[in-house]
Amino acid sequence: MKKKIASLALLAAPMILLAGCSKPDEGKVHDKLVKEGTSQGLNKDQAGKFADCAAPKLHDKLSASSLDTFIKDGIGSKIKKDDATEGSKIIEDCAKSSIK
Repeated sequence: MKKKIASLALLAAPMILLAGCSKPDEGKVHDKLVKEGTSQGLNKDQAGKFADCAAPKLHDKLSASSLDTFIKDGIGSKIKKDDATEGSKIIEDCAKSSIK
C-alpha cells in the first residue's frame, strides 16, 4: 500500500510542478496593458489597439513568472533580463504601430 501511494505521489509531482509554471491568461495581460495605457494618457480606443497588438506577443514570448510580475506590478516592473529586452521591443513596436 505504501509503495502505491509513493508511486502515485511521484507521478503527480511533475503535474503539480507544471501546473505551477503555467502562464496567466492572455486576457489578464490585455487588461493590464489597457489599464497601463489609459494611466499614461491614452484614450480607451488607443489603449485597446495597443493591448490588442502587445498582449498576444507578450504572452507568447515572456515567461510565466515575468507575465505574473507584469500583471501584478505593471510596465517597468523587474522581470528577467531576457524577458525585459523582448518585452520592451514588443511594447515599443506595438506603441508605434497602434498609437497614431
